[in-house]
Amino acid sequence: MALYSLTGESRLNTVNALKNLNSFLLSLLSVTAFAVAGAIVWPQALWMMALATAGGWTGARLAKRLPVRWVRWLVIGTGLQMSLVFFARTG
Repeated sequence: MALYSLTGESRLNTVNALKNLNSFLLSLLSVTAFAVAGAIVWPQALWMMALATAGGWTGARLAKRLPVRWVRWLVIGTGLQMSLVFFARTG
């Protein structure tokens, strides 16, 4: 999201949509590679896909209704929290 903002896109919803498009394409490539390799346990994978889609859809609808400042702080806060968890696990 920061990269899209640095390139001049100022609308947070557009930046978020572009980020989601990138995530979708990367996920599609990853799933294709793992499926070709036979490394996917399909029953669990289908549940994960359905629930991730529902979460993404719900999050996008919520982000459109919240003030931009709140969404920005939620994104920053989530990123910081995830970073702290990952750094704590490596130590």
